[in-house]
Amino acid sequence: MLGVDLVGTITTRALPVDDPLPYLLTDQRAISTGALHDGVWVNVRDAAACFGARAYGTADRLVIEADGRRWAIESDGTDASCRSVRTRPDLVVDHPSLGALLLGGVRPRQLAAAGRITARNDDVLRRADAFFVYGPAPHCQTIF
Repeated sequence: MLGVDLVGTITTRALPVDDPLPYLLTDQRAISTGALHDGVWVNVRDAAACFGARAYGTADRLVIEADGRRWAIESDGTDASCRSVRTRPDLVVDHPSLGALLLGGVRPRQLAAAGRITARNDDVLRRADAFFVYGPAPHCQTIF
């Protein structure tokens, strides 16, 4: 009788992909994912304001080209800036991938493997992975 589990199945539709819950359990394999619906997307209209206001994982400077415009995104590890430039881009992205970079929930290397980003070289992809992916994964509690 002591071996009977008295807890039923618990289901949620609002758990972030990087939630620590699986690692709080004795057996993290007890959790299964039935579907992923993040409910998060963004249409970047003002790249300078958006990318200048977020935090980054490393101190670096990368030039991104999207929709024919080039942006130098620079961070010293604390403060960030983004400004329009004419220099050669490190990354060329489509508009939806610009939103993904802004949110920081997907590695640029994954977008490059899917053909959504073109990088100048592999070192740029390595730097971009460390630069853009920062903090908790983007998550929306309510699907709209």
